[in-house]
Amino acid sequence: MHYSYCAHFEQDPNGGFLVTFTDVPETIMHGETMVQAKANAVEALGLALRGYLADDRDIPMPSTKAGKVLSIFPLKSMTL
Repeated sequence: MHYSYCAHFEQDPNGGFLVTFTDVPETIMHGETMVQAKANAVEALGLALRGYLADDRDIPMPSTKAGKVLSIFPLKSMTL
């Protein structure tokens, strides 16, 4: 199974970038550079979704919400 979640990037007033995922609200990340923010977001999204599985919760389905979407991260099915 393959999921794609939309990541929302915004500049942090204190420097760097904040990254959030509408469909996985537990995932809030920061990076000093856009490259670091993207890498941190991928890792944080994976950890958040593993948490869903560990808590025996359904993984949220990706939505098609419009917004300031700058990138989409694919996530392949995971096992614990």
